[in-house]
Amino acid sequence: MLNLYTFAFAKNIKINKLKEMFWRDDLKKHEKLLFHGAKSKIDGKIDIHRGRHNNDFGQRFYAGESYEQAISFVSGFENSSVYYICFNDDDLTCKRYEVNQEWMMTIAYYRGALDEYKNHPVIKKL
Repeated sequence: MLNLYTFAFAKNIKINKLKEMFWRDDLKKHEKLLFHGAKSKIDGKIDIHRGRHNNDFGQRFYAGESYEQAISFVSGFENSSVYYICFNDDDLTCKRYEVNQEWMMTIAYYRGALDEYKNHPVIKKL
């Protein structure tokens, strides 16, 4: 394993990207891979009722498609971990968000940062 890290460092290959590529290589048809950054260890089953109440979209278990993003959310915490979740999405109904300016403005609105513009047509559309 040390040789792999030495090679990656010498070639300026990001180790986190390399890990993610290995995990994705094993995916089968209709399988998806998501990542969750946790400030502490997750004990037991995933429970959407254990999360914070003041998350952007309510109390849920949040996961995303980027390993690096999951790490960025928890890297400053001493006992943090990043989990990857592999699942089959054949019969899954889900809501997908594209991270763009409209998404960021929606988050800012629900956090109360755009209250003074609540009557603006762009904000009303959100």
